[in-house]
Amino acid sequence: MTKKYIEEFEGKYNAKPIPEIFHDSGRFIEEMGNKPFRDFEEFVIVSNLQNKAFNNVALDLGGAAFLREAVQKQLNECGFVTVFIDAPRERVAKNLLKDYLKSKETGIITRGNYYRTALKAEEAGQSAITALDKFSEENRASRNPSYAKANIKVTIDNSDSLQDMFAKVKNAYNVVVYSSKSKPIPLTQSTNNRLNM
Repeated sequence: MTKKYIEEFEGKYNAKPIPEIFHDSGRFIEEMGNKPFRDFEEFVIVSNLQNKAFNNVALDLGGAAFLREAVQKQLNECGFVTVFIDAPRERVAKNLLKDYLKSKETGIITRGNYYRTALKAEEAGQSAITALDKFSEENRASRNPSYAKANIKVTIDNSDSLQDMFAKVKNAYNVVVYSSKSKPIPLTQSTNNRLNM
């Protein structure tokens, strides 16, 4: 992160705890811009990994954080097993619409680019879910090369429940991790509380 970004961050966000900043990432991006936010996100993740603050936990980084090569490198150096959960586009669009509607209701903007895309579509009298689906597919195409670097890819279906998804992740994790010589933590449902696709 550059000194300018740090100074801007400290001026606007130093009174807020980091989880609150990330929870309201859309507002951070609106005020500071996407690049400063992604730089800050990378800084927080990498420095916490280096300081071993994330030992014995399952991290839900979301899609954009894993795009950063420094994050990928540090995850690998720390021995994390990375999982890409590949969901059908219909399921992704429905989740994005749910997030958009919740953001409108609460005023806490998550997924700012998606929020603005849906809002713009609605204001033009168009379908928010159609706009979200199109925007998501464009992003997915550009992100797939990074997602392909994950250690594990798990494909889920529209009908998979949270328990089904977790079972698929756990099975793939066990096959990959327990066939290696590392000593991983056992993956249990309580290990990750945000498999919400």
